[in-house]
Amino acid sequence: MQFKNYKKQPVDLLQHCLAQKALHQDLKVHIGTDSISVGGKISYFAVVAFRYGSNGVHFIYHKEIIETTSKNRGKWGVFMKLRHEAELSIAIADKLIETGIFSTEDIILELDFNNVVDTLYQGLIPEIKGMGIWKGYNMKVKFKDETRYGKIVTEDLIAVKAADHLCQGVSGK
Repeated sequence: MQFKNYKKQPVDLLQHCLAQKALHQDLKVHIGTDSISVGGKISYFAVVAFRYGSNGVHFIYHKEIIETTSKNRGKWGVFMKLRHEAELSIAIADKLIETGIFSTEDIILELDFNNVVDTLYQGLIPEIKGMGIWKGYNMKVKFKDETRYGKIVTEDLIAVKAADHLCQGVSGK
């Protein structure tokens, strides 16, 4: 995966993570992905956000574009789109754990499933949340129905917020 910084310059994920870890003892790594569908393409932005206690944050990102055969693929298309968001985030976290740069305690996986029809979430939230917890990750899942899927996250989803910002650049908003 190719990562870039906010200036759209290439960044080596592993070297950047090592440098951040060396500079900041209280570093937490937030990983999240958002996507947007425009013109028959889905643009995914997977973000690795580095949080320094309460003193700041910056992020790097990976952009992936997938061509779709139809602009409106229905409920299945939305389900798979959201599932791929989660898969990208987990794959990045897994890579950072496998290389030994971070432990699962250093990483927070963020999932923002707040704006889609409830029926799409019935299998997705438990599957993805369960996968992340099984691997030992800290999970933040934002969802509107507290009784069915757990506590609503009130803190900012740092990585997902950055990914959403990148998506807005694609849509022209």
